Amino acid sequence: IAGNMEVQRRFMNNVAHELRTPLAVMRTKVDSLTDDAARLALTTDVSRLTTIVSSMLQLARLHNTELPFEPLRLNALARDVLADLAPLVLSNGIGIALEEEGAQDVLIAANEATTRAAIANLIDNALRHAQARSSILVRVIDGSVLEVSDDGIGIAAAKRAQVTEPFNRMSPHSTGAGLGLTIVRDIMAAHGGSLDLRDTEGGGTTIRLSFRVM
Repeated sequence: IAGNMEVQRRFMNNVAHELRTPLAVMRTKVDSLTDDAARLALTTDVSRLTTIVSSMLQLARLHNTELPFEPLRLNALARDVLADLAPLVLSNGIGIALEEEGAQDVLIAANEATTRAAIANLIDNALRHAQARSSILVRVIDGSVLEVSDDGIGIAAAKRAQVTEPFNRMSPHSTGAGLGLTIVRDIMAAHGGSLDLRDTEGGGTTIRLSFRVM
């Protein structure tokens, strides 16, 4: 099983690398089209393919690299990521807020780049499934637990085991690659932490990340 998984990882990494250059060339050609409707449609398709390839490379690197850990403050990381993504979320007509509960001086053993990526992926996932004029809540609890809650349509309990599997898009209308939660799942596994899905009170989905405290 381990051998088969390693073959799959190498295959995914090689395919992603091979696709990067053709996609970049394709994007340049699409941008030069004079037909506005065709350019818009093709740009959307190329962007989606580029997102898939980038996500595949992230997964491959995550499996092939030993992550360096350091003492980090989850509260500070959450604030930074939220500040970076707030303009994007607000431009989509969605509200976003940060709550910090309990101790804030706790240190977690984590890799900064991948922890930031995990938080960003959760916010992006919530944004993709948010309803019009809804809101996203990011909550840090006792410096080691982070939750991202949306008030969307929610995920049935029977389907929760599927959402972290590769290329699983809960909505057929989603523009995502279906790899965001897979990446978060694998980041948490590399950290010896956990990812849990639960219902948001009043409707929607809450995804909880639990990190190891130093």
